[in-house]
Amino acid sequence: MEIPELEGLFQLDEYLESILLMIVVCIILSTVKPRQQLSTPFQGEKVVKSWLEKEDLLSRAVGMRRATFLALLAWIQLETPLRDRRCISVEERLVIFLFICRHGGGFRYTQLTFSHLNSTISRAFHEILRALVVLHFRTVQQPTELEPIPREILIKKHRFWPYFQGCVGALDGTHIHAFLPVSKAGAWRNRKGFLSQNVLAACSFDLKFTFIHAGWEGSAHDVLVLKDAVSKKRFIPPSKRFYLADAGYTYNEYLLTPYGKTRYHLREFLKVLNRPKTKEELFNLRHASLRNVIERIFSILKRNFKILQTTPKFTIKV
Repeated sequence: MEIPELEGLFQLDEYLESILLMIVVCIILSTVKPRQQLSTPFQGEKVVKSWLEKEDLLSRAVGMRRATFLALLAWIQLETPLRDRRCISVEERLVIFLFICRHGGGFRYTQLTFSHLNSTISRAFHEILRALVVLHFRTVQQPTELEPIPREILIKKHRFWPYFQGCVGALDGTHIHAFLPVSKAGAWRNRKGFLSQNVLAACSFDLKFTFIHAGWEGSAHDVLVLKDAVSKKRFIPPSKRFYLADAGYTYNEYLLTPYGKTRYHLREFLKVLNRPKTKEELFNLRHASLRNVIERIFSILKRNFKILQTTPKFTIKV
């Protein structure tokens, strides 16, 4: 069933797709053991209604605009089996899910806001999560060899064009905090000392994810995660096209990495006296400027959705 003008509504928030997809990545393997507490009938419905009446309240509470929220709600109602129940509507369940992701709180914290049993909060969370997994598989599409040259490269002639004309995006790994039992925590501790899962992601230059591969232990190297995605044929690089990657990856037919043992990071070129002095440094500067899109998209997500920045209240299934 087609949704009238739904595509246009989604475009009102340029980061919506990225936000939803990364939320799925960080919690898709998570569970919670709910604890029963008393519920106040219709309290959550009143909260949702008050937020929807004021754009700024809704934006602060769930991290998206009203038009975007309503478009997402319409999609869930039309494309999934979720329906209103006597005690809680689909609308309220979606708000609960986004509220948890926005603020990073556990189910008990959310229960104080919406006055539902923790079991109701948990059920609502997982119902919306499963719906968004469906949305993820329908919207995240890897580029093909027929992909047009990105506009961001074409408009920067003599800087990116024609040197990066075969590029379709950038990829990198990011660490999402994880919570595990002490007996299983060892492999999940990353080089920075905290427990995490190593998530591989690729994006286009207009800030849209084109691939996500989650679930690897925090101690796993980025190259190992990429090899796993390729070997399982989940990541399918387009023929005769390539992605930009940092020096942590190995140069090959589908990855363009910077020159080694040469200045690379943008901050190293900020000062006037630190301008590129060789062709290798100039290439690295332009490579870093273009590849920076993956860093920006990770930053946007983690800044707007606290569940990505703090240790979750959910245990990963291992």
